[in-house]
Amino acid sequence: MQPGDMFANFRLLSLLGVGGMGQVWKAQDCGLAEREVAIKVVRPGTDQAFLGALASEARTLAKTPIHKNVVVLFGVVEAEEAFGLVMEYIPGAALTDLLRDHPRGLPWDVAYEVFQALFDGVGHAHRNRVIHRDLKPDNVRIAHYRKGRPISADEVKILDFGLARIEKQLNTKFTRSAAGTLTYMSPEQIKEDRQEPYTDVYALGVILYEALVGRPPFGGPGQDSFSALVQAHCELAPPPPSLARRGLAGPLEEAIFKAMAKDSSQRFQSADAMGQAVLPLLQANACDPSLQVPSRLMETMDMALMDEDPAPSRPRSRSRNTVTGAAPSLAPTVPSRAGSRASASEARKGALAFLLVLAAAGGLGGYGFIHARQEAQAEVLRAFHIPEVLAIPGGIQKSSTCPSVAVAPFKLARTPVTVEQFRAFVKATGYEAGSAWDRPGKESHPVTSVSHDDAEAYVQWLGTITRKAWYLPSEAEYEFAASNGGHPIPFPWGSGLPEPMDNPHGNFLRPEGGPCATVPVGSYPPNDFGLLDMIGNAWEWTSTANEKGEFEAKGGGWDSPADRIGITIRSPLPRTFRNNHIGFRVAQR
Repeated sequence: MQPGDMFANFRLLSLLGVGGMGQVWKAQDCGLAEREVAIKVVRPGTDQAFLGALASEARTLAKTPIHKNVVVLFGVVEAEEAFGLVMEYIPGAALTDLLRDHPRGLPWDVAYEVFQALFDGVGHAHRNRVIHRDLKPDNVRIAHYRKGRPISADEVKILDFGLARIEKQLNTKFTRSAAGTLTYMSPEQIKEDRQEPYTDVYALGVILYEALVGRPPFGGPGQDSFSALVQAHCELAPPPPSLARRGLAGPLEEAIFKAMAKDSSQRFQSADAMGQAVLPLLQANACDPSLQVPSRLMETMDMALMDEDPAPSRPRSRSRNTVTGAAPSLAPTVPSRAGSRASASEARKGALAFLLVLAAAGGLGGYGFIHARQEAQAEVLRAFHIPEVLAIPGGIQKSSTCPSVAVAPFKLARTPVTVEQFRAFVKATGYEAGSAWDRPGKESHPVTSVSHDDAEAYVQWLGTITRKAWYLPSEAEYEFAASNGGHPIPFPWGSGLPEPMDNPHGNFLRPEGGPCATVPVGSYPPNDFGLLDMIGNAWEWTSTANEKGEFEAKGGGWDSPADRIGITIRSPLPRTFRNNHIGFRVAQR
């Protein structure tokens, strides 16, 4: 077939691509419609039983109500023993191209628009008893896409329902081992088991993971063969996406894991159900000013990898029906705030060295690097003390500083992060946090002179080495924990300060006439949950930001007067602000 040839009543204009079933052509309808269309021409010699089943399904799909996010299938044509699906032609690019333009994950607002369309379009198909069975970025089209141009949900179109199966025909045995794309294929497709809307949910989970992290969950080092990728989909849990990006920890990560559950009964049972859980979370992240700044951790990791690889602009490898190459590994991100070329280089070297050591110790599984290069970094890791966390039950937090909110169960560190713990992080990664925080002889004191960005960097590193979802607590979570479960008390110990913590000027525990400064963590008595130093030793950063993008610090510190110490005390500050009064503690889901 050549441009200019006629296929039934359609003049072929240009070849758009070649797929597993045949060729896709842009064509001109020479009939009354006189419109441009896309025709998927099934290759000659295709099994006749398959063609018959496909033609039957295609004709049914053509009668399915039109939806704005689904490419219209106009019908089927046969010419000279060839078979074609005639579809709406969408100028633009595939979701594959959009993902390639955002290698560290889609911006939150873009992700919201794209997945609003995907959940709407696939949900429409499910409501009309249609299962797609081959959802993947190549089968999602973005009309008039151009890099840097805003994207609307109305421009996102799902195509290639040519492999779809009508739900009412599910009792008919019709499977093809080559159907679908392995990178996005559900366990039941691989095993040729029963397939229902939850099959599409699995693919949507894989696509969502890739769109937010920058790479698919499976297909990295050690999974670059067909058999290894099959095993990964059927048996292995994906690495936590929260390790790669802020904003993924908690309910959003849980939704991704639920969508990708091996047991189909544990997944969302339709695209509509998945959309109801995921879209509000994407929208909330899109509206969170703290998540709109590109992560310095990801930027530094990219720079470190560029130092190792002289060709950083290489295209990403994508697995298709068979695995043709390894997708980029889920490398954890490592922070840097280097102020000069020399310090940035040192930070990159430290980051890579630490990751190599961690991978050798098994901390990154198949997603890390292969060989360790600096034993000194391993020594740091062995000596590091992971923060002890205590379980905090859920409940309602009532406060004069923030609206009453429901607080889900979570875990909170027993003490603030110490100088010793922060020092291990800096040594392991080469992170540039200045020097004011490093106080010799005060290793057991809460670390101070750290910005909100510094605290976030520590949190992401902690997630990398433990493979758990750490984060800075929200203001509501801090107050709920400090007040013993939402009780209206000003101090973690009740309505008053126990002796000898009644000094009205500055630090509670300083000796009479002595210097005013931090004290070792654990010097203040525990509250009912067993939490120490919630107020009075150091202010603590939270993840709650105001409309100006400033983050709330809570509690009051060693230099605060009596009226500036308490559970509800807050201080909004810029994310880069550092002084010797402010530290932080970490939380975990």
